[in-house]
Amino acid sequence: MENEKTVNNEEVLSEEIKEDKDLKDVSKSSEEDDDENDFLVKYLPELIAIVAFIGLGIIMFIYHEPWYDEIQSWMLAKDASIKELLFNAPHYEGHPALWSLLLAVFAKTGVNMDYGLRIWNMLFTTIAAGLIIFKAPFKRIFRCLIPFTYFLFYQYTVICRPYSIMFLAFVLLAFFYKSRNEHPVRYVASLLLLCLSSAYGMLFACMFSVVWTVEILVELKNKKAFNTVFKDSRFYSLLCLLVLAVAELVSIFPASNAFAQIRETNTSAIKCLIYTFFVLPADALLSDVSLLGRLQQTPDVIKADYATGLCIFMSVIIIASAVMIAHVFKKKAILILPYTAFALYAALGYFYNHHIGIVSLFALFFIWICLDDKPETLGKIKLLEKIEEQMPGFGKKYMYFLGGIMVIVPLFWTVMACYNDYNSDSWYAKRLALFIDTYDLYDYSIASSWTYEYTGAGVEERLNDIQYNDDGTMEVSTEIRQLYKEDYHNYVNMVNFVDVLAYDPMGRNYIYNFNNGDPHKRYVDHNTPSEEEANAYLHELGEKGYPDFIMGSPEILGLMDLDVSNVSYIPVYSMRCYRINKYNAIYANEYVYARSDIFASRTDWPIFQQ
Repeated sequence: MENEKTVNNEEVLSEEIKEDKDLKDVSKSSEEDDDENDFLVKYLPELIAIVAFIGLGIIMFIYHEPWYDEIQSWMLAKDASIKELLFNAPHYEGHPALWSLLLAVFAKTGVNMDYGLRIWNMLFTTIAAGLIIFKAPFKRIFRCLIPFTYFLFYQYTVICRPYSIMFLAFVLLAFFYKSRNEHPVRYVASLLLLCLSSAYGMLFACMFSVVWTVEILVELKNKKAFNTVFKDSRFYSLLCLLVLAVAELVSIFPASNAFAQIRETNTSAIKCLIYTFFVLPADALLSDVSLLGRLQQTPDVIKADYATGLCIFMSVIIIASAVMIAHVFKKKAILILPYTAFALYAALGYFYNHHIGIVSLFALFFIWICLDDKPETLGKIKLLEKIEEQMPGFGKKYMYFLGGIMVIVPLFWTVMACYNDYNSDSWYAKRLALFIDTYDLYDYSIASSWTYEYTGAGVEERLNDIQYNDDGTMEVSTEIRQLYKEDYHNYVNMVNFVDVLAYDPMGRNYIYNFNNGDPHKRYVDHNTPSEEEANAYLHELGEKGYPDFIMGSPEILGLMDLDVSNVSYIPVYSMRCYRINKYNAIYANEYVYARSDIFASRTDWPIFQQ
């Protein structure tokens, strides 16, 4: 009986323990559900923002056609060897090999370009956008809207280039800046990622490291602890970064025959300096002076007109505000030194319109670290104190107003850019490939025009006119000026319209004057031959006779020692597209020409429908 009673007691106790455990599990589950619900409620706007960022990015990927720079990176990753990607291409591409190697993971394994080109871009920018939305020390409305501004969303997310790496690197640097002294490895790793993004990223990483090094030395001096420098993990982190950065600098140092180095410039250094110091800040955040190409080749970028004057006025306001913020938050060195180095290099080196967004990234980084790493005592500005006495809260209201404008305007640019990209032919390559495939032109000899500059005296451009008769029929009159290679400083490796090759299902190079007709090399190597080498190559091409089709300019015939008066070429296809830039869609058009005998062989050329 006693044994039975003991067993019953144990069973009762076991049941009580089980019930107690079940109650605890239910309670724990209920608490987890409550925590999950609290998280959803608390961060609902942020969750909507990140989902919208990903969703809009995918939608734009569906409608955006990759243009030359994007396709060039993909074709380089696909056709160049790993050895070439590591040791040769960076000298001509202007950025380290990381982007090409990442693309090669998909390009060399058969992944379709429309997907493979975008995977890395979406990954990097989504992480960056998520950190901004959830972690940036801004008001919620700013955190949720900043990732959708023009350069961050359209230029560096929709358009797939290594600037997506730079975007992420700047955000990581801002996020880890406050704890850089306690956890230097994370900050240095972010600096290294910035180095690996591009030459400009390397420049900013260098300047950030210089400022940090000086801060460390000042700290050790104040503590009278210079003898502890070799025990400081920051010293070894920076030393590792220096070694890796020097290696990267060597890898991207421009070759003497690189296209970007040799290409002639026609904008004065003074104009370029005025632009980068006194126009660029506004051009990145508020205004537009229509820089659509390389700064060093845009002589009218600085003009004595109201638009330039307005840009300069807005830039002065932005610069003065930034200096004031830097003084208040004691961040003058990390504002002035990096931007000065950047502006000098941009003016005197190599700067294109897509580089404008780097200023937006730097501005994001600067404001983030100021608000996130406040000093114990803020710097005082007497003028601001006097204004605050008369108008309490003026400083905050002014900053909110300026910040709001610098978000609203780029958001407008994003809306217009996405609208224009959706409604316009943003590039020509995919449709041109369809034309070549539909009309089965692969067995014909196809030549393409070159990027070139005239150097001879009295050289005239060709004239291509398409006129319409009273009854609406088209009258084509093509007059080609005879050009001679002796008058021509050329870059025969810089062949235009070759991005069409990315859509060839057989992976061929069917343009015979591109890369010497190498069927397995479909990227531009940016290697500029000497004038003697170029002229010899042009003569060799001329011996092949008149091409069946020409993409671009028929004037290349004269440059190949062919007499343009012996044969005529007629437009058969219009390569129209719109270049998207902020709120503009700039129309561009070139033609594919057929030799007259081939033109007469059929009557269904698409030019009549177009």
